[in-house]
Amino acid sequence: HSADNQVGAAAMVLPAKSILCMPCHAGTFLVGDTTTILSLLLFLAGMVLVFSYVLTGASPGGGSTGALANFLGLVGGAAGAVLSKKIVAILKALFVDVLLQRRLYRQSPKRWLIHGLIFYAFAFRFVWGILALIGSLWKPEWTWVWPMLDKNKPLTAFLFDLSGAMIILGALFAYFRGRQQRSGQVPDLPRQDVLALGLIAAIVVVGFLLEGMRIAMTGFPDGSCYAFLGYAIGRLFFSTASLINVYGFIWYLHAILTGAFIAYIPFSKLLHVIVSPFVLMGNAVSRHKHGRE
Repeated sequence: HSADNQVGAAAMVLPAKSILCMPCHAGTFLVGDTTTILSLLLFLAGMVLVFSYVLTGASPGGGSTGALANFLGLVGGAAGAVLSKKIVAILKALFVDVLLQRRLYRQSPKRWLIHGLIFYAFAFRFVWGILALIGSLWKPEWTWVWPMLDKNKPLTAFLFDLSGAMIILGALFAYFRGRQQRSGQVPDLPRQDVLALGLIAAIVVVGFLLEGMRIAMTGFPDGSCYAFLGYAIGRLFFSTASLINVYGFIWYLHAILTGAFIAYIPFSKLLHVIVSPFVLMGNAVSRHKHGRE
């Protein structure tokens, strides 16, 4: 990792992929670098502020009992539901309404498609990374594990570029759909969260730039051509010597954008990613309790 090295390595030592990277990569549960620590602290602080505000509301039985009492009541109710027959309704809600996004599809198939381009791409990358991580730690002798971690293997290269392209398309479609609806929007209603969409798109675009730089720096290894976008970007670079010296800075830009995105979630409309599954499960339990399912 020295400047102007001849082996295609970055000119600076980069931290290992941390828990911050796991939604998109086969990272680990490490929390050691400054970017990860700061972004997680901001994320946790934001979540505490959100839920402390929500939990100060009245309890289901009426009256205000305080945030702690409401929190303990929710935890107790959730534990009781999981250990009862209501677990069937909860699992059904998780599969149909969270995974398949049934409610969103009923509201608008077009919106479901746009949301799905982003949601399913992230879900695929996360599951792929978790399986690869668990397999590499539990059964490293399994031959199928290491191609999942090798960015130059044809299937891995192609699927990761495809999922990255899906995320960018989803963000663009969501942005332009929001602009089309803005002209007929009722005044004072919440506007589209352009910053969240911009961060998502920027993270993936910089990721593709890094992939192209890596492929060029390592001499276009066999199989890298299946990473169709990264390979095309790599062909745009004529001098790998300069890439070696700037790769680390672009890598940190990618990490900082990711950290900013994670820290921003509690303060953005993306909070629904965390809240909605619990709301849907709660609604499913309520319908089950009243015999409507």
